[in-house]
Amino acid sequence: MEGLRIYGGHYAELSRRFVARLGLHSTDAIAVLEIAAAEERGTPLSPARLSERISLSTGTTTALLIKPLNAAQRCIAGGVARKP
Repeated sequence: MEGLRIYGGHYAELSRRFVARLGLHSTDAIAVLEIAAAEERGTPLSPARLSERISLSTGTTTALLIKPLNAAQRCIAGGVARKP
């Protein structure tokens, strides 16, 4: 049980540093880390499974995934991207 607590602490610290480094919202960073971990295991996540992993509704998770993609498409198309 102690090992699990230590692992959780390390994961939380990794998430905090990741958020700070990339300037992401903590929910976005947690989603990215979950996706990367699933890819590393060779088991990509569906939006429904990701929503379970990050404790968000499927609608919110879909919005979380689509918003950055839409912003990237606007940048590629020569549009102006908003900065927080």
